[in-house]
Amino acid sequence: MAKDDVWAVGWQQTTLQDPTHLLLLHWDGTAWRNVPAPPTSSASRILALAARNAGDVWAVGAQGAANRPLVGHWNGTRWSLTTLDLAVGALTGVVVTAGSDVWAVGDSGLVRWDGTRWNIAPPILNPPKTPAFSAVVAGSGNRLWAVGEKVWHWNGTIWDMVSGPNGLELDPANSYETPESPTAHFYGAGAVGGQLWAVGSTARSGRPLILTACGTPAATTGP
Repeated sequence: MAKDDVWAVGWQQTTLQDPTHLLLLHWDGTAWRNVPAPPTSSASRILALAARNAGDVWAVGAQGAANRPLVGHWNGTRWSLTTLDLAVGALTGVVVTAGSDVWAVGDSGLVRWDGTRWNIAPPILNPPKTPAFSAVVAGSGNRLWAVGEKVWHWNGTIWDMVSGPNGLELDPANSYETPESPTAHFYGAGAVGGQLWAVGSTARSGRPLILTACGTPAATTGP
């Protein structure tokens, strides 16, 4: 957000046998400070963070062995944590588009904050199976992009799957991969000037991929 207002989040544990605990660090321009997290059950993890301003920061992750979706919010003074009673699994990405509009993606779908509560996000158009997501970013206008096993585009009304370029299967029916039609998974994404950039790899060979898209279809580059 600013050179004297930076957050780093995650989790920590003393040994591999110990439960995980949330880690919330803040940089004030001079030093990193450990900000106390609200009490949670063991095995809590923060996996992603997004901010609208210094007093509106969101973090998402998972709680417990069952990977219940976990949401944290910083209001400029303190963190609050909420475990969602929604069947989306661990939350792995979050984006803030307005004070009352926050999206998060997870192992089994999308959720949306409407300023009052979290809800399952609007349905995805003709999904072949329950999507698993890794990240979500905002593009220009009302556009959003969500990436993972597939690449999805939100046009302000519906989600639709982006077609794969050059024979790339963004939604593989199985894990079989051929040189002519490799399968892919994307792990991270960002948006610059309304344009999507996503990074990942082919499923079997692990060949690195970079995907870019302004609309549909997308284009990829890689060795």
